[in-house]
Amino acid sequence: FKRLFGLSDLDGRLEDSFSPLKYLDMAGALGYGSGTAQFPMFSYLTNRRDMPGYWEEEGERIVIEFGLIGYIIIMILRWMVVYACYRIFKNIKKLEYKILAMQMTAFQIPFLFNLQTNIFNYIDGLFYWMAVGFVYFSYTMDRVDKQKNQIASTPQFGSV
Repeated sequence: FKRLFGLSDLDGRLEDSFSPLKYLDMAGALGYGSGTAQFPMFSYLTNRRDMPGYWEEEGERIVIEFGLIGYIIIMILRWMVVYACYRIFKNIKKLEYKILAMQMTAFQIPFLFNLQTNIFNYIDGLFYWMAVGFVYFSYTMDRVDKQKNQIASTPQFGSV
C-alpha cells in the first residue's frame, strides 16, 4: 500500500513515458544501429559506455537504435497505416464488417503514442498487423457481399 498511497512520482513517470526523444542527444540522427537496444547485445557492443544506461519504452528504443530519422519514419508509417485503416472503415457499408473494422482501427491508436510495443515485442507486433489484416478482410468481405447481392438482384436471361 505504500507504493499506492505513499509515493508521488506519477508526474515523473508520465513525463518519462511520453518523452521518447530524451536520448536523442546521445543517439543522434542515425542511432546506434539495429539491435543495439536489445539487452543480449550488451556484451557484443564496443561503445556500450557511450549509450544510455536504462530505457524501457519503445519510443526510447527506436531512438537509440534508429535515431531521429528512424523514429520519424516509423511514426509516419504508423500514422499512415491508421489513416489507411480509417479510410477503409469509412468505405465499408455493411454494419457487421464496419464494426469489426472500427474496432481494429481503434486497437491501433495506442501504438501511435508508443503506449504499446509492436516492434520489440513480437506478440504485440503480431496483434498489430493482424488488426490491420482484419480491417482489410472486413473491406473484402463487404465487397463480396455487395457483389453477391448485385448478382442475386439482376434478372436472369430467359426468366419470366
